[in-house]
Amino acid sequence: MIKLKLILNIFIAFPPDIFLCSKIKLHIKVLKEKGLDAFIVSNPFSKRYLLGTDNITNYIVVTKNRIYVFKPFDKSKENYSNNDYNNNNFTEFILYKRNELKIELNKVIEEANLNIIGFESNLTYSNWLKLKFYFGKDIVLVPCDYLIEDLRAIKTTREIKIIKEASEITEQLLKGFFANKIPYGTTEIELEKDFEKYIFKNNIERLPFRFEVSTGKKTSLVNSTPSNNVIKPDDLRINPRILDNITPNLAFS
Repeated sequence: MIKLKLILNIFIAFPPDIFLCSKIKLHIKVLKEKGLDAFIVSNPFSKRYLLGTDNITNYIVVTKNRIYVFKPFDKSKENYSNNDYNNNNFTEFILYKRNELKIELNKVIEEANLNIIGFESNLTYSNWLKLKFYFGKDIVLVPCDYLIEDLRAIKTTREIKIIKEASEITEQLLKGFFANKIPYGTTEIELEKDFEKYIFKNNIERLPFRFEVSTGKKTSLVNSTPSNNVIKPDDLRINPRILDNITPNLAFS
């Protein structure tokens, strides 16, 4: 029998309506404190937090009264419009054609009267050069550490409620699944498939992401793909993602 110790760390990515309703005043305060007119977001996790989706590329420019989302137009894929997305008056999608991103960014700069723009200080040098090119020499770019990340750390009442729900669902599923002994010789892939089957039998409607099951040295990795490694006692990690973009990170020893 594998002995389990549960450690729960939760990463959250909520739709923008939650962010806008509960945190916009705090965000404006942060911009004012740092003397910024806007902040440009390119980090995938921060973009997911602001917009609640992975279907976003390139930049998000967050000002004191609007979020501008820059997405390349693609005839072969679905292209969101302002009316399609969450139906709020704060988020504006800007679809640009190839080689026209600089033009569209400068339209926003002029419209919103932006002069000082913060950016994520962990940008690569090549991405920094892109920013300099897109915004031009008249815009002051200020490196900022963890601006969006710090906001993500502050949870609203609804966020906390969803976290508790996700934690309870995950814990009950795991208790039920591990009520039976795992046969010796079971591999990571076999356990992953068995766990997915168990979840669907217990009325979970969908599995938005693949489960991560890893053992041994692989447990130190942030993301790991299940393999044919045989699971040994006291050496197991499972990372399920179950409810409303909540990711419980469950570590077992």
